Amino acid sequence: MPGKVIYMLIKIFDEEMHADAFFEQGEMYCRTLGDFKRIEGDTDRGDQYEGVTAWHQPSQISTITVQIASPDGSTRTIDLHPKDMAGPVIMQQTWLDHLNLFCMYAMRSDRLPDSFENEEEAIREIEKANTLLRTQCEIHEGISALGKYAVVIHDVSAFVNRVRSTAKERGIPVRSRLVEYYDPETFHGDFGGLKAAFNKRNIYEHQNEYRFCFQLDGVSGPQKIQVGSLAGMAVKMLTKNLKSTLQLQLSLVKKESEGLP
Repeated sequence: MPGKVIYMLIKIFDEEMHADAFFEQGEMYCRTLGDFKRIEGDTDRGDQYEGVTAWHQPSQISTITVQIASPDGSTRTIDLHPKDMAGPVIMQQTWLDHLNLFCMYAMRSDRLPDSFENEEEAIREIEKANTLLRTQCEIHEGISALGKYAVVIHDVSAFVNRVRSTAKERGIPVRSRLVEYYDPETFHGDFGGLKAAFNKRNIYEHQNEYRFCFQLDGVSGPQKIQVGSLAGMAVKMLTKNLKSTLQLQLSLVKKESEGLP
């Protein structure tokens, strides 16, 4: 997602032993995209519309032609018009169901200015930036529903590079990025290839998700990928303490003039 800066990544766990495994061994338990589609009764984790490749509004469609094959080998054609459709035409491709995902909560905001003309401008812009951080990086209350324990990655680039290098060493294709969110009432378009794995309906926007997507050949179902200890780049804490503990704020650091003692 262009223009976004990720300051921290957070992984929530129901069981402390799983949080410890992630913190101590870097154990990433990766469920398949298909698993998330099939979860019922848990709207925080399950989404039957994971991996949508096309979402077409009836008002934007003239006619859809459907061919139906009969057991005797014959086919018949049906034309569907907008008035025949009760809602959007949604398409999903089954190959996406086999992707293994590792999902995290991202504390992120729009990119902030990194240079200023003078001190007055710096103070003014830093005040604006801190307001932006308070609003865009505020941890959503709903995160507590995901589990009691949290592992907070504070060195995001080191962690992402560790995951990518580990995957490369093992010959596992991996992509990672922020998830983007669309309005299902108005969006009309397609998500080609792996882009489908990084787009969700905006009812999940509060999850601020950053997602790793692994393509493991010759295996099926959830997989564990270990990237090594996260000591030095992460901390473990109770989820209930996240909001009071994690606060981002910029401050102005004045450089001393050269030649002064």
